[in-house]
Amino acid sequence: MKLHRSRINSDESACARRQRAFTITELLVTLSLCVLISAAVAAGQLFGARMTQLIQTKVHTSDKAVQLMRLLGSDVRNSRKLKVGNGSMSSFVPVASNTPQQGNALQVYPTDDTNSFVRYFHRPSDSTVQRMEDDGSLFTVAFGVTNTVVFTLEDFAGTVLNDRQRNAVIGLDLRFQRLENPDVPIGAQHYYKSYRFRTRIAQPML
Repeated sequence: MKLHRSRINSDESACARRQRAFTITELLVTLSLCVLISAAVAAGQLFGARMTQLIQTKVHTSDKAVQLMRLLGSDVRNSRKLKVGNGSMSSFVPVASNTPQQGNALQVYPTDDTNSFVRYFHRPSDSTVQRMEDDGSLFTVAFGVTNTVVFTLEDFAGTVLNDRQRNAVIGLDLRFQRLENPDVPIGAQHYYKSYRFRTRIAQPML
């Protein structure tokens, strides 16, 4: 009788162990769910990293544009005379009277001495906007700018003037083809379709 009871208990234990074990189907379903969840988590992390990169790039570009606005604003407010025209590192030609006061360059004279100046100009060879002092030193103030007409002379309503007047404002228009740090292209096939920075700076009342 004791041997019989022991055999019965052993059979019952083996049956209980078989009931607690996973079947192949259950194991495959569990592994599939784990793979799907892991893929979803990885995709979410990659999307978050990409969005963080795009936001950081936009914030960096906006900060650079604000820095340019402050620098240009300081030069304009402390100037004795301003001229809008077309220029480069080696030359500057102001726009003639009775023609739209717009161009790729702005020359700022801090004093009445015309040999002392600060020149801002768009350089198409590398799509940058440069700031040059009269000693020839250059400083890049904007990258990836595509438009050649960067500076305008406008009235209070934003209309480009055909001649200078005392209450005119300096218009600054930057249209970017790519954003930097980290580098992000701009266009119809990219996340950012376009990116533009525009501001107006009042001249000093002299």
